[in-house]
Amino acid sequence: MKRAHAYRMIEGWRPAALVSPIGDINEAQARELAPALKAYGPEVTVALYRGVKELRGDRKVTAADLSEALAVLPPPRQLVRPDQVHDVLSVAAAEGRVPRLAPGAGAGL
Repeated sequence: MKRAHAYRMIEGWRPAALVSPIGDINEAQARELAPALKAYGPEVTVALYRGVKELRGDRKVTAADLSEALAVLPPPRQLVRPDQVHDVLSVAAAEGRVPRLAPGAGAGL
């Protein structure tokens, strides 16, 4: 294993442990959550993952879904409470700003 890969795995460990204590997320998903953890903290990171998971429904949550969702969050100073994450994601999905999370989005995305 190369040093850079080891550091990526170390960086992804904390968000992975926060959102999925039983370890059912992959390394790519954990890497996408790392910036959220750094910028917003643990509560928002967990709320982000759960919000994406809820909006995806039966479809698998991917790293691309998490990246797209993180991109529509307001700056950390404007996000007052972690429960606002679900509202932000729901509105963005309804408006088509997060097409991967929109209702009826194809599973092949």
